[in-house]
Amino acid sequence: MHGLSALAALTAQHTRGVTAVHVPPPGFLDAQIDACFDDFRIGAVKLGMLASTAVIETVARALERHQPAQVVVDPVMVATTGARLLEEDALDAMRRRLLPLATVITPNLPEAELLLGWKIDDLAAMSRAASALRALGAPAVMLKGGHLTGPGEVVDILTDADGEQRSAHPRLQLEAHGTGCTLASAVAANLARGLPLRRALRGRGGLCACGTAQRLPPRPRGRQGAGPFRLDAGPMSITTTEVSLAAGDGHRWTLLSHMPRQPRGQLLWLPALGVAARHYQPLAEALAMHGIATHLHEWRGNGSSSLRASHTTDWGYRELLALDLPASLTALPEDGTPRLLGGHSLGGQLACCLAGQHPAAFAGMGLVASGTPYWRTFPAPRGWLLPLVYRFLPWLARRRGALPGHRLGFGGNEARRLIADWARVGLTNRYAAAGLERDLEAGMAHVRVPVQAVLLGRDWLAPGLDARTPGQAAARTRADCLTRRGVPAGTG
Repeated sequence: MHGLSALAALTAQHTRGVTAVHVPPPGFLDAQIDACFDDFRIGAVKLGMLASTAVIETVARALERHQPAQVVVDPVMVATTGARLLEEDALDAMRRRLLPLATVITPNLPEAELLLGWKIDDLAAMSRAASALRALGAPAVMLKGGHLTGPGEVVDILTDADGEQRSAHPRLQLEAHGTGCTLASAVAANLARGLPLRRALRGRGGLCACGTAQRLPPRPRGRQGAGPFRLDAGPMSITTTEVSLAAGDGHRWTLLSHMPRQPRGQLLWLPALGVAARHYQPLAEALAMHGIATHLHEWRGNGSSSLRASHTTDWGYRELLALDLPASLTALPEDGTPRLLGGHSLGGQLACCLAGQHPAAFAGMGLVASGTPYWRTFPAPRGWLLPLVYRFLPWLARRRGALPGHRLGFGGNEARRLIADWARVGLTNRYAAAGLERDLEAGMAHVRVPVQAVLLGRDWLAPGLDARTPGQAAARTRADCLTRRGVPAGTG
């Protein structure tokens, strides 16, 4: 994710105050905004200091013209140092033109008082103010309570179509400016990543409570003001790396890693059948934001893999379990944090098989749409037809040299032996890899780890909730199962 800027005002300031403000011509601001939208896909817009009516009108017309999906309005009017940053006659333009265009507004109490024209001096007044601000046209209002006096906790109030939600977090003993801008920018970044509003706002208290806020004191010279607000990189600073790996038979691929600065776990994620690892990067980024370093394995025949299935190039579960996955597992950093294993659809099934071969290697597992493909676990009449499917697809793969999954809407261009191994599970309900001497079922029986599972509610390719996980893992682990509805079907 990358940030772009359109400068609506230039300030001369230090820790003790704002000494001068220069507002560029509105036409130049308009050109900056158009340049950003003309060359980039804008996921969200965050608005800060807009000093005059002309600037507000220019920005409002640009928003109406470009129609961004998310707009966070931080109605900057008064600096932490007390300097007035909004012209008197611009208040009405702010209420009338910008608030109705916002996804959410994030005023502090002095800004809310200016917008409403009355004093906010307790939590009850905050609640009324949040509702009154929403009545001005903003779909959601995040009213920050840091300016209420008193020790202990700070209470913020969110009001939207789902009602009012209060969030309390410890008050930091520091003087800083830039806190509101940092919050609004973080919310905009979360919205751009696709998070719903309440989840985009959820981390705001933890941002401070975890001790990531630090004060940078100015050089000691005379009276000191508020220091700038700084975020220690911590788990929110994510580094994306690509590690080239090779298996013993010469197969090469790239392991995509999303690493927070201070990870609290290392997750190896296995994609679904026919899905390239890069498609899981939003998931990896979201997990890394929560401190989980996520490493995306690449299956043979997909994405960065050096192989493609054909009449002359073939593989099955044996190569995946004995050659490729151990290489990716070895590439995970040895930092003392717990190792986790997860996967989607067939990736989840093979994750269980891998855990069975290394029962002490993982502290937990996460499975998405990963029930066994055994035909008896599916409801009639679909289940009755599956034995025919499990015989037809391996025959088709042998006939053509590879399964044309993209044409069939199932998987990708899949290797013959891979499809044969998969179909055998669907017919027999036992996991095995042709040419691999290890008993996969016996290995999975020794896995003792917590499992979190997600079942896609409208996935016609998945069995029902009562279907077992591979190796009957649900009977031997603490399993949490969540049903997600209204999402696309899996791919096997």
